[in-house]
Amino acid sequence: MALSLQNVWTKARIAHRAAVRLAIGASLALLVGAVTQCAAQAASPYPNKPVHIVLPYGPGGVADVELRIVAQGLSDLTKQQFLIDNRAGAGGIVAGNTVLNAPPDGYMLLMDGNNNSITEALFRSVPFHAATSFEPISTLAGFDFMIVSKYGSPLKTVKELIADARAHPGKLNFGTITAGSTSNLAAELFRSVAGIKVAIVPYRSTPEMIAALVRGDVDVAFDTYTGLKGAMAGKLVAAIATTGSARSPVLPNVPTVAESGLPKYDVTSWNALSAPLHTPASVITFLNQKVRQAMVLPEVKTKLLKLGMVSQTSSPAEVTARLNSDFKKWSAVIKQAGIKKQ
Repeated sequence: MALSLQNVWTKARIAHRAAVRLAIGASLALLVGAVTQCAAQAASPYPNKPVHIVLPYGPGGVADVELRIVAQGLSDLTKQQFLIDNRAGAGGIVAGNTVLNAPPDGYMLLMDGNNNSITEALFRSVPFHAATSFEPISTLAGFDFMIVSKYGSPLKTVKELIADARAHPGKLNFGTITAGSTSNLAAELFRSVAGIKVAIVPYRSTPEMIAALVRGDVDVAFDTYTGLKGAMAGKLVAAIATTGSARSPVLPNVPTVAESGLPKYDVTSWNALSAPLHTPASVITFLNQKVRQAMVLPEVKTKLLKLGMVSQTSSPAEVTARLNSDFKKWSAVIKQAGIKKQ
C-alpha cells in the first residue's frame, strides 16, 4: 500500500513538472510572438496604424470640413486611416499643446497655419512658438475673405465705401466674427490701410453678423465665402470685394481690395500640417509627398473649391517662413488697432 502511494506521488510530481514546463513554454511562445509582432510592426513602413490630425476648431466648421476632405485623400493614398481629433479652445492653444506633448513618431499631427501666428501675437502667454515648436510638413489650402454689404445698399464698391467713410468719419460700422479672428483683423487692416475712422463690431457667429447687416446695425461685413454664400444666393448680401492678392476662382467677377484702390491690402488665410518637434525626417518627407499627391486629386480640389479654398502645397521651409511673416504682419495690426493681449 505504501509502495503504491509512493508511485502515485511520484507520478503526480512528474505530471506537475511536465505541466509547469508546458505552461512556461506556452508563455515563452506568446512572449516571443508578441515581441516578433512588435518588431515587425516597428520595421514596417510608416504609417502602420491610424494617424490622428488635431484640429483647433469644433466639428462642422469650414476648417473641419476641409480637413476631412484632405484626410480622406491621405487615407486613400496610404491605405491607412487619417482621423480628425477636434480640440477647440483658447485660440488654438489646446490643440497646439496636445501635439506639442505627443510622441514624435508621426502618428499625431497638427492643423497649423496663420491661426497659430495670430494666437502667438494675440496672447500674452503661449506654450509654443508657431514657427519653431513643431516640424512643418506642408501647406494645404488657402482662402481669402469677402467684404459684403446689404443687398441693395449704395455701398457697392471699395471706392464708394472709403469715400463714404471719409465723408462721414465714425458713421460706418464693420461687422466681423470674434475679436482677434482673421476676419476681425482683416477689417482692422482695411481700416488702417484705407486711413478711415469706422467702428468694428465683432459677433459670435456668422448668422448673427449677417442678421445685423440685414437689420442695418452694420454697413459691411467681413467673412469667408463659405460663411456668406448662402446669404448671397438668397440675395441678403452682395459682394463688394475679396481680400486676397488675386481674384477668387469661385467669384471671378468680384474685384480684389488691392485692385480697387488699396494695392498694399492682402489678407489670405491658410492652413498646413505640422508634426511634433524631432519627428524623423523620413516621416516628414513621406507626409510632404503624400500631401502633395492628395491636394491635386480631382475629388479633393473640386470639393475644396466649393468651400472657396484653393489647394496650396509647399516645402516645410516655406511653412516656417510664412508663419514668421504672418506673425510680424498680424502683430503690427494688433498693436496699431490697440487690441489688448489676452
